[in-house]
Amino acid sequence: MTAPRSAGTSNSGSIDSIQRLVETSLSESISWYQNHKKWPRRFHRISTMLLIVSGATIPILSAASVSWARVTVAGLGVAVTALAGLSASYRWDRTWQVFSDAQFELEDLASRWELQKTYLLGSELEPRVVLDSLQRLATEITNEARHVRAAERGSFFGASRDEEMNSAGP
Repeated sequence: MTAPRSAGTSNSGSIDSIQRLVETSLSESISWYQNHKKWPRRFHRISTMLLIVSGATIPILSAASVSWARVTVAGLGVAVTALAGLSASYRWDRTWQVFSDAQFELEDLASRWELQKTYLLGSELEPRVVLDSLQRLATEITNEARHVRAAERGSFFGASRDEEMNSAGP
């Protein structure tokens, strides 16, 4: 992130504090989503690949006349059922998508913060106006970041509740 322009000696400490607060909050949230979306993506891709390969192998082995084919077909059937159940239960694809969307939204907020902060610090505005504007911008950005994180949680749990309600019937 860019170095701040001094907006007056008394205000530069406040400006530095505001910048640290916003930038730390955003970077920690972005890092969390980057790190936590990896496993759902891996589980989704691996389980999908195994389902496809296992499902495609069952008919081929069913037609085979070797003794081990029946046991292998049964084992693959169990594996397909277990993988399908785990995928449906854990919804790794959905988790990966929701975490990625939240990360992208937070990265957009970080870019917006950088652009508007750079504009304000490079402007000819009075130091007090710059500080007030940065405080408003920081509040807006951190509130939007909180909303993104809350929407991510609500999206997952809301979807789960909606599905339960719909499957329960009228």
